[in-house]
Amino acid sequence: MLETDVRLTKDNVLIVCHDEDLVRLCGKAVKVRETNFADLPKLLNKMPMHFSALNKDAEFKTYERKKSDQDRFSSLEEVFTEIGKEIPFSIELKDQNCPEAAKALIELIQKFDRHQTTAIGGEEVVITKQLLALDNGISTFCGKQDLIKITIAYLTGFLHYLHIDREVAALPYMTKDFIKMKETEREAADTLFKKGFLTFYIYVGQLANMTFNNALLHLQRRGIYTIYWVLNEEAEMLHLVLGSKVEGIMTDRPELLRAYVDKQNLQDQMRKPSKSFKKAN
Repeated sequence: MLETDVRLTKDNVLIVCHDEDLVRLCGKAVKVRETNFADLPKLLNKMPMHFSALNKDAEFKTYERKKSDQDRFSSLEEVFTEIGKEIPFSIELKDQNCPEAAKALIELIQKFDRHQTTAIGGEEVVITKQLLALDNGISTFCGKQDLIKITIAYLTGFLHYLHIDREVAALPYMTKDFIKMKETEREAADTLFKKGFLTFYIYVGQLANMTFNNALLHLQRRGIYTIYWVLNEEAEMLHLVLGSKVEGIMTDRPELLRAYVDKQNLQDQMRKPSKSFKKAN
C-alpha cells in the first residue's frame, strides 16, 4: 500500500507534496498554491526528513537523491498513470478551504477508476466531508477529530457505541521522534490551551498505544483497516510486528522492515495488505 500527501498548484495541478512551502524540499521560500506546475523549483539533492531527528542512522536524517531520481515534483496524475489501480493507495489532501483541490482529487480517482483501492481524506474532518459531498462512493480515512473520538471512546469503554463512517484508521504511533516533535510544538505554543492540548495529546497517545490492541481488533471486526504511522526506527517497527494487532505500518523505510522480516523469517507475523477497502454502510 502506498501513502502520499497532495497539494494543488496555482494552475490547479495536484502534485505529490507534503509541505505548504518549498523551503525544505527546494530551498525556495515559495508556496505550492501560489506557483504554477511548470514553474515549481527543482528538488534539492539533499532534503531533511520528517520523523527522523533522533534516528541513529545519521544518513537517514536527510534524503539524498540518487542519479536516477527525477529532480522535479510529480503530479498525482503521473503517479496514477505509472502505478496500477490494483495497488491500494491512501491520499491525504493537504489544502484546506480549497474546493478546487477537492474537485481535482475526486476527478482523478474517477478518471483512473480507483474507487475500490483508494482511501482519501484530510487531517480536518471538514476536508473529508468536502470530498464525500463530491463522491460518497470513495473510501475515507479518519481525520484528527475522528481519532480523538475513537481514542477517548476506547479509554472510557464506549467504543462499541461510537458510530464510525470511515474505512481506514491511520493512527499516530508515539515514537521517540514524534514525541520530541510534539514537545517542540508545545514549547512554541502561544496559549495555555495549546500547551495543555499538546500535553494531553502526548500522554493520552502513549497510553493508547500501550493498550490499543483490543481497539484495533474491534475496528477490524467492523471492517476498518488499521495503520500506525510513522515508524522509521527498526526497534519500533519490530515492536509492532511482534506485539501489535495493527494491520499496517507506515514507514519511509520499507526496505529496512522487509530485510529484517525476511532475515528473521517473520512473514507469518506480517498481516497481508487489503486488496480493496470495504465501504462503510
